[in-house]
Amino acid sequence: MSEIPFVNQLGDAVEKAAERSILAPRPQRRWYRWRRPAAYAAIGALLVSGTAIGTGALPDFEQSTGSTVACYSNGSLDGNPTLGQAGDRSPVAVCADALRADGQPVPPLVACAHDAADGGSRSGMIAVVPGRTVATCDRPGLAPLPADYERRRVRFAALQRAVDQLEVRVDCLPPVALAARVQRILVRTGWAGWTTRLRLRGGNARGPCGRVTRLGGADRSLVFIESERRIVVFSGFARSAEDRLFLAGGLLSRLDARSQARCLTSGEIGGFARRAFSVRGLRVRIHVARMSRRAKMGGLSTQRYAAGCAVVSGVHPDGDPGTVVVDVFEKQ
Repeated sequence: MSEIPFVNQLGDAVEKAAERSILAPRPQRRWYRWRRPAAYAAIGALLVSGTAIGTGALPDFEQSTGSTVACYSNGSLDGNPTLGQAGDRSPVAVCADALRADGQPVPPLVACAHDAADGGSRSGMIAVVPGRTVATCDRPGLAPLPADYERRRVRFAALQRAVDQLEVRVDCLPPVALAARVQRILVRTGWAGWTTRLRLRGGNARGPCGRVTRLGGADRSLVFIESERRIVVFSGFARSAEDRLFLAGGLLSRLDARSQARCLTSGEIGGFARRAFSVRGLRVRIHVARMSRRAKMGGLSTQRYAAGCAVVSGVHPDGDPGTVVVDVFEKQ
């Protein structure tokens, strides 16, 4: 596909998945276990972020730099790999850390490409498997990485760092202003032919701040469309507000846990949110609605709602960068 699914949609369903992720703090990293293609559609959208997958053994590097790394602890490709993300570190280093975090020994590892020619749901991923030489990649379902993969990975990682540092520094700029700043970085760092593109439709269109990175695990990735050679600028939370909300132990996970611990009213949820968020410098607005038939939530939240309790369904940006809207389901 030529566009990132969640960027192309920027819809409410994907936004809720991102908003409800509980992410690990730096330097600790969160690793994700493969489940099934349907689960990958939600988790992969967060991890892949800037990936557009083409055809062939492995697409051009700008297509694959942000791609998911599938870490296999044995020689079989049939199991559930641990998913990490390439970027500042090599795929082998990513998977070595993943295995250590999982309490497993770290054998010699080799990075290969999942063969995109088979059309499987893991096509275009980087596969890291036990092995000592590139000959390990000469087997069904795998292919060698391009010879210049590492050089291109390092180059793209440098661009990603520059843009990430810009987001941290400005925290919240209107999307148009941020796009202009990112464009200057592209010109200065030699990314000839690359431009920025505003994508302000969908569930986050209310956000006042321009953004070019998405959280995935403990890392951030650029959002881009390789086929168009464009960095995508979308709207959302201020960078600092997003960190306060979504990192492990952050405000959203605390709020979600509170609403599931016992039966609360929307007023009680709002009171807790205002107290907790104000300590972190954020204001709160509560939006209460009935749960629609299409809404999907975890079992405990669904049970709480059925019993007449209010439950937190997510958060979204407000027009004011310092305000977070907390969405609450409650029977009215």
